[in-house]
Amino acid sequence: MLLRNFTVLSEKVDVYAFGTLVFEFLSSKRLYEEELHHLTSLNEPLESKIIGLVTGPELPSLPSKIENSRDSTIIGLKNVMRQALQYNPNDRPTMQEIVNQLKGLYESPKQQKIVRNSIRLKLSYFWSNFDKGRQ
Repeated sequence: MLLRNFTVLSEKVDVYAFGTLVFEFLSSKRLYEEELHHLTSLNEPLESKIIGLVTGPELPSLPSKIENSRDSTIIGLKNVMRQALQYNPNDRPTMQEIVNQLKGLYESPKQQKIVRNSIRLKLSYFWSNFDKGRQ
């Protein structure tokens, strides 16, 4: 078991797991997927290989379209991901801090306008179909 040397687990494990989900969402691949594939041929125990990856200096790269994006939501998601994937649990934010950051992305004026326009389109579609059904 990878965590057998650690005595205390906290919510920061969940924060790391959330960070992996955000990475997978942004990159369309599993975190360390390519690196683990190359390591399976080495004679080291899998546990030490994984610990070596996680404690490494850098995360696997995101696709260049995502990495170079100027979209505020993508930038915010990358920041959340990088904070959540810190090796040292004490360096990771709490889940509440992550939720607050994500709410901030949604509550930005740009996102509010997108949501309002989306709701307007859905309502106009609903009402136009509702009126057709009444005729």
